[in-house]
Amino acid sequence: EGEPASAILTALKKYNVLKTLEFEMNDIGYAGCTTLSSLLQSPTSTLQNLNLRDSCIDNDRLATLMASLAENTALEVLNLSNNQSITHISGWAPLLSLLQSPTCNLKSLSLGDNALSYDVAVALVASLTNNRTLTCLALGGNPSITSQGFVAVTSLLRTPSSSLELVDLSENELDDDVAVAVANSMANNCTLMALRLDDNPDITTTGSIALSAILRNPGSKLRLLDLKENKIDDDSAIAYATSLANNRELKALCLGRPPPIKAPGWAAFARLLCDTSSINNTYLSNHTLNSFGYSIDQVPDTGKVGAYLKLNQSDRQCRARKILVTHFRGRFSMEPFTNMKIELLVHVLAWFDKIGSGGRDTSAGYCLICQSAMFHFLRSEQSLFERWCGISALEDAVAHRFMRDDAYARVSKKMRFI
Repeated sequence: EGEPASAILTALKKYNVLKTLEFEMNDIGYAGCTTLSSLLQSPTSTLQNLNLRDSCIDNDRLATLMASLAENTALEVLNLSNNQSITHISGWAPLLSLLQSPTCNLKSLSLGDNALSYDVAVALVASLTNNRTLTCLALGGNPSITSQGFVAVTSLLRTPSSSLELVDLSENELDDDVAVAVANSMANNCTLMALRLDDNPDITTTGSIALSAILRNPGSKLRLLDLKENKIDDDSAIAYATSLANNRELKALCLGRPPPIKAPGWAAFARLLCDTSSINNTYLSNHTLNSFGYSIDQVPDTGKVGAYLKLNQSDRQCRARKILVTHFRGRFSMEPFTNMKIELLVHVLAWFDKIGSGGRDTSAGYCLICQSAMFHFLRSEQSLFERWCGISALEDAVAHRFMRDDAYARVSKKMRFI
């Protein structure tokens, strides 16, 4: 604290390779702030990440630090969370001014748990309107901004030139009005990759249905939507599942601990992840979503949702294997293949062989399903087997034109064994 911090920082001036400095939960004192300011002003400073969370920074100390950053282009990450001694818009003014500076190179700014006011939030929005460097903004734990203030904050997501990739609005007592504002602002957003709205239980089904529309944006780059500890019911689940039908970006829809979703909601997610109505619909299902924000083992077994998530999470051939286990297990229908050209039949057999011989990623279960499917494929109708046996004159053409030699050899060997 105080003088010791100043002594440490003075010693660090000799090291021009320092990139990260952590002072979290330490009162560095005014002397420490002055020394840190001198370190940041150095033209040889290489410091990129500065963590001052809960470091007793007040108005005067913040002003000292921000003055030193006026010409600093090295610092990229600044954490000022939980420094509630910085008060009023006048206290935050030096930071707001820095964010408008063309020399500011900050990429990540954390202001969580600072009891920020509505006025500060509106001023922050104004400061960031033309900022092109900030990609991460964390405002969690600031319910004092009020819903009206957060509606203003969401306008940052509407700006066509926005550079924001991660926004944290967790634990802010957000309501449906803010959820609707977020959805409207995100309608055409093509930059945001992660949005945290967790721990806002005042967002009801109405807000969830509005938020689900974000996922229908064809240009959306959102990969994480965090809704933990919010009210997620069947109607919300169905809305999210429906909106994800054509979404190929979102990997994590965090719902926290298993939410009170019943059979209709889980059925919607199961249909999203693997539509079993036809081979083509299974192929067109969602193969990207792989997490609900908690262990897959805790996902209710309704509709095999957990199994489908696990395939999406760890299997590079998840699309093919969903088709295999859904449509080719046991005595499947041969009708689609009855009048198929022999050249295409070769591709079907090679596909079974490829999925069943996928190397280390292939479990014994998949191999058995493939072998059983190949056996049933040829034995189910004598005409198919005869057609296979009668293609000796076409073997070379088919093998070299439609298949790799090794794939053809494996299929031929299996067929001779049968």
